Amino acid sequence: MTPVTLPVDDYALVLNAGSSSLKFCVYCRPGEMGWRLESRGQIDGIGTSPRLTAKDQAGASMTDEKLDPAVRDGRAALGVLAGWLRSKYGGSRVLGARVPVILTSRADSVRARIASCAVAALAAHTRRGTLLAAGAGA
Repeated sequence: MTPVTLPVDDYALVLNAGSSSLKFCVYCRPGEMGWRLESRGQIDGIGTSPRLTAKDQAGASMTDEKLDPAVRDGRAALGVLAGWLRSKYGGSRVLGARVPVILTSRADSVRARIASCAVAALAAHTRRGTLLAAGAGA
């Protein structure tokens, strides 16, 4: 039996985290075509009166909802965004890069930023060791 290969669109998520907002864009690359904007939006009012808004590539509203006041920081906002993205793009695969992504904010202390970098370095080192042990190369 010959395996069937189905075409899969590539998606890229771009985040911009501020002290009171989390902005995002989702780009799609169907097959071998060029990248195009799929959706964009933000969670603003983090820590005060958070709200999630998003529009599609044509500018039509996809969502505009008041969020629970418990969304008080970037971590909580990212969790809400992840849930919304799963609801819209749940069938998509998330492919990671060979390097970890480090998310920091200007509101983070220097110590928090250094800790994020240290965790990313440890994760990369562990991944590299796992790949080398499996013979996949670095």
